[in-house]
Amino acid sequence: MRVALAACEPVPDKRFRDAAAMLARLEEELRGAGPAVRRRRQVLAVAAGLILLALAAIGLHLAAPGDRPENPPAQVDLPQQPVDVNFITSPFDATVLLDGQLVQAPDGTPATTPCTIEGLTARPYHVRFRHPERGEYDLGLVDFAATREVKVTW
Repeated sequence: MRVALAACEPVPDKRFRDAAAMLARLEEELRGAGPAVRRRRQVLAVAAGLILLALAAIGLHLAAPGDRPENPPAQVDLPQQPVDVNFITSPFDATVLLDGQLVQAPDGTPATTPCTIEGLTARPYHVRFRHPERGEYDLGLVDFAATREVKVTW
């Protein structure tokens, strides 16, 4: 048990230099015991070695995040919930374009501000407004998973 504790010592100078030093200490401890004690110590030594190996792996993982390759999280395609988004401009009466497409009101006419567009997929859209007197206003990408209201002033 003392060998395992020494291997897990938080102060580097108090730990074993390397695996050979730890093995030598384990063998020294095992030589002085009877068969039952020796077997128990062998089991404890193997368990301690496995714990030490696990702790070393965790330490390496935490100590050098820049040295390991970045693994992007697995992409899971979940169904997106539809969202309603409010569009407000000053001045009013600007048409709304999402991803370059003119948004239509339920009656088939272009949607003009202020308006609420219902049933949009919660994802990023490229948003532009077109005003008859002020021209176009390119807002860029807006993520409707996080934003439910878009306000623009010319």
